[in-house]
Amino acid sequence: ALTINPLFPDGWFSCGFACLKSGREEDALRAFVRCTQIDPDNGQAWNNVAALNIRRGRDAAAHVALQEATKQSHDSWQTWENLAIVSARIGRFQQSARALVRVMDLTGGAKLHMVTLSTLVERVKEARGGVVSWLGKELEVEAAG
Repeated sequence: ALTINPLFPDGWFSCGFACLKSGREEDALRAFVRCTQIDPDNGQAWNNVAALNIRRGRDAAAHVALQEATKQSHDSWQTWENLAIVSARIGRFQQSARALVRVMDLTGGAKLHMVTLSTLVERVKEARGGVVSWLGKELEVEAAG
């Protein structure tokens, strides 16, 4: 099907899913990336790109994909939770906190990733102690981006 119509995003999504199910994660990643190139509004494809990058320890790439995923799948608490986790890992603590608030809004407070919350509490303790080197860096990144 992709040979006949290589610009069909659902075909690339299905290909990515099939590759993922058969354990071919690099091929799955390529297929989901291709899907997002053709259909940048596909939040689930962006989320799959992020998930595959998380599995490979590529948190910066996952962060970019999750930012796109949350734009397209604004009501998916799982996507927001993934953004909170990855944001905390890469030092984007304010974004992580905002994403956790969104998770709580979407789930009525029923879901909360405790490890990420603990990381954020530690950052608040640092800020109260005057150790806030991460804050200026995050504000610079947000201003530039």
